[in-house]
Amino acid sequence: MRDGTRLGLAEMLRAGITCFADLSLFPEEAARAAAAAHMRAAIGSAGGGRSHALGRDATAHLARAERLWDEYRSDSRIRLVFSRR
Repeated sequence: MRDGTRLGLAEMLRAGITCFADLSLFPEEAARAAAAAHMRAAIGSAGGGRSHALGRDATAHLARAERLWDEYRSDSRIRLVFSRR
């Protein structure tokens, strides 16, 4: 996920794109890569109750979103949004 996101960011920057939205299953990696590239990003963090390997239920999803919020709350380029996948 990290390498694919970094490649995508490089292609976007080369094309003049400086802001993107990401709704992947790995919002932490997308936020980390965007911050390192100094790009603006809207990172989708699952708010739904759907279960998958990265979170058992809505409570687990919200806990992941809270950790991500705490990490990027002061970064003016990274915005977190709730999304449904």
